[in-house]
Amino acid sequence: MVFKPIETNHPLVKPLIGKTDQELLTSFRAEPQSGKYLVLIFCRYGQIIYTLTHDVERSPIEADYLFVQVWKRIFQELRLIDLEISNSLQSFLTDIAAVVINEFDRNNIKNIKTATKNNNVMDYNPALTSPPFLWYLDQALAALPKDLRLVLVLSQTFDWSSSRIAAYLRSEGEGYQVKDIEALIARASLAITELLPQDIQEIYLLSGMVKA
Repeated sequence: MVFKPIETNHPLVKPLIGKTDQELLTSFRAEPQSGKYLVLIFCRYGQIIYTLTHDVERSPIEADYLFVQVWKRIFQELRLIDLEISNSLQSFLTDIAAVVINEFDRNNIKNIKTATKNNNVMDYNPALTSPPFLWYLDQALAALPKDLRLVLVLSQTFDWSSSRIAAYLRSEGEGYQVKDIEALIARASLAITELLPQDIQEIYLLSGMVKA
């Protein structure tokens, strides 16, 4: 199956296509508030990782989940990578993919929905989200104050209603009413968006690629 990341044609990403892996990694280190460099690395090597994760023996849900987990590990490792290794970035990425795939197969994860919920934010749907966006979203979620993070996870990840969240918090000794929860959710949604790099907002949210 052919993997075609639509981010490639975004005006913030397309001008970077001619840059080398070394240049992308150097810019990523120098400009930590810019996500476009990681987006292009994802676009450049997405097909290779997609092929490795979408084995015929895996269900589509398993494969999509694994695809995201591989890229999350890759993005973490790129923060630490020796820039000299960027001359063989493809080998570095496939090595990471092999490690994550082996861990996945060894652990024999079957309940992907539960596993995904335990790893923050939301289920992966390639029509709605992309690994770079999910990675930055996870970081933004982790940076939220505890109360905002809790209501956002309960409402968005677990699909709880405001009344259910309020009832749960009251059972925990908190005096929240439904209107309080609705206000917290609105604050949390705004706060998590503002924590995303500006270019990630433009590539995914303002373009309509991902629904806010």
